Amino acid sequence: MKSLLQYLTEQLVVEGGAAGHMLHPYELPFIFSGDDLVRWFTELEDKLRQNITSTFVKLDGVNCAIRVRGGEEFVLDRLTKDPMDIVGMSVQDIMKRYGGHEYGYDRHASAVVNAFNECFSAIKPELKKLGLLDNSNIMFNIEYIDKDRNIISTGKHTIAIHGLLMIEQTKTGARRSYEVRGDQGALDKIAQKMTKNLKDIEVITQEVAFMDGHVNIKRILQTPMGVNFGDRKETKPLRTWMDEYVLTERKNCSVKTLMGKRVNTQSLQVMRHIYSGGDISEWFAPKDQDIVLKNYFLQIATLMIGQEFLNNMNSRIGHLSKQEGVVIRDTELNKMDAPVKLTGYFVLHK
Repeated sequence: MKSLLQYLTEQLVVEGGAAGHMLHPYELPFIFSGDDLVRWFTELEDKLRQNITSTFVKLDGVNCAIRVRGGEEFVLDRLTKDPMDIVGMSVQDIMKRYGGHEYGYDRHASAVVNAFNECFSAIKPELKKLGLLDNSNIMFNIEYIDKDRNIISTGKHTIAIHGLLMIEQTKTGARRSYEVRGDQGALDKIAQKMTKNLKDIEVITQEVAFMDGHVNIKRILQTPMGVNFGDRKETKPLRTWMDEYVLTERKNCSVKTLMGKRVNTQSLQVMRHIYSGGDISEWFAPKDQDIVLKNYFLQIATLMIGQEFLNNMNSRIGHLSKQEGVVIRDTELNKMDAPVKLTGYFVLHK
């Protein structure tokens, strides 16, 4: 069984910041066809009904990764080769690097670092237990949700501790991370202590997601889907498209567009173009359209079925139809010791 790091090294382009890339179901190495994807979703539904899988809310916020520097303070690390990341960024460094950022990253990242440093003494026993005091390569994977976007009706900002990350240096010298297991009791204790100590921030850990409705995968597969080929437009049920376009190998595939730009066939840019009715012949030569559509229909089916799941799932902090998605940690289901994220239409519009 491969780890996430091994699979990313061999197959995928790593996306995201310090938290690295979390796989979508369509990226799993054993998903080639519509049958494979439906089988995975059916097994997921069975496990959720029996409450025998670990599924947690994936919040829509600003992702930050922080670690302890010198055993005495938290710093931000975006995992680039920039000396500021290698040393770790204090709040002053964050403002210097990201001050005036369009989406307020400077403010959000600073709030996270300040909150953990304010509570440093109180949570020191738990930090020791989790290994952060002795190993500066272990980081917290954090999501910061501004109170104006917060579905948790507390009137506070929210910091969600997703778990722990381990920094890894590749053969090319790049810095990246992969998820490692930590003592959940220690993580929960940190959240409790910080929430008690902080005035306007609630700190949470993993929020369990559960089924509260009936998922109808068959109905989703019958949805009419159109493709604009330029000289014609074809509309067929989603399942028919998926049966016609089946991957024969699982690998990262990039192709050159007719504009001369090389793109990944699994990129959001490509998916949005086709989904919105864009002319596929304006972007891709006929020889490349086959691999583009094979990936597209696996992707769009994942999002459509994923949204059906989210519409029928709930949690302590609110209904999943109002959140980014869920994270599924199930080695048996995913055939990989790595979490998988299930999202819906959120991905098309973010």
